[in-house]
Amino acid sequence: MNVIEEWLFSDALDDPEEVKKEHHENPPNVYGFGHIPLYADVIDAISNDREPYVTAADGKRALELVLAIYQSAAEGRPVKLPLKDVSTMDFVGRF
Repeated sequence: MNVIEEWLFSDALDDPEEVKKEHHENPPNVYGFGHIPLYADVIDAISNDREPYVTAADGKRALELVLAIYQSAAEGRPVKLPLKDVSTMDFVGRF
């Protein structure tokens, strides 16, 4: 889940082999390496009374995008945002 196996875009701005070589990761779990710095930033934001780099609203939008991708794949059609009445539980056992 955290290894780029294919990098192909119509704009062809990046060399796919260079991107795969530069960004190759093989983390120990599906969460990759990105969560630890985000958690540290949230702790620092709370400690220093500031907004975190990634806000709750940002997280909600990211989750909605993932759910939209799941719904689109499950139904075989494009979906529109914002989603209505969609839950991760709707996709249990489907993928």
